Amino acid sequence: PNGDTLVVTNSKSGSVSVIDPHTLKIRSVFTGCPKASDAVVLPNSSKAFIACSGTRQVMVLGLAQHPDKNHPKRRTLPDRELALLDVGQMPVHLALKPDGGEIFVSNFGSDTISEINTSTNEVGGAYLVGAQPAYGIVSSDDSTLWVSNFNADTIGVYSINDGRLINTVHVG
Repeated sequence: PNGDTLVVTNSKSGSVSVIDPHTLKIRSVFTGCPKASDAVVLPNSSKAFIACSGTRQVMVLGLAQHPDKNHPKRRTLPDRELALLDVGQMPVHLALKPDGGEIFVSNFGSDTISEINTSTNEVGGAYLVGAQPAYGIVSSDDSTLWVSNFNADTIGVYSINDGRLINTVHVG
């Protein structure tokens, strides 16, 4: 979001590349994310979350920040791996709430979504949403998650505030 970092998932090599778009150079490479498939960066550009579809995990990276303009000599931490979070089987997609507070993971192989608190890097739970959830999107008011169910021809409607599936919509 701040234009200083590009996060690239490398599915075949099971890695994640962090690129500086200003210099067009790779800044960091992180291995250990089999079949890396999707990435989201928090609105403040401090962290990236990557779905490792070949496992049951989401990788969390702390992203390097430019020095504070008021304190140009202050050192910042480099790009670094913060955690590997256990979620459901075959996480394929990450849906970030517009406020950046939570991420919802579509666990294709578990028929669930997992909820991640982005400030604490903790998984809050897993919830059944349908057959092979593949993609999700959060409403602009942060209240509803819409999840496409690949093997059910449905869209699951999940109430974020209530923590439960409230409806399904049959589609083609």
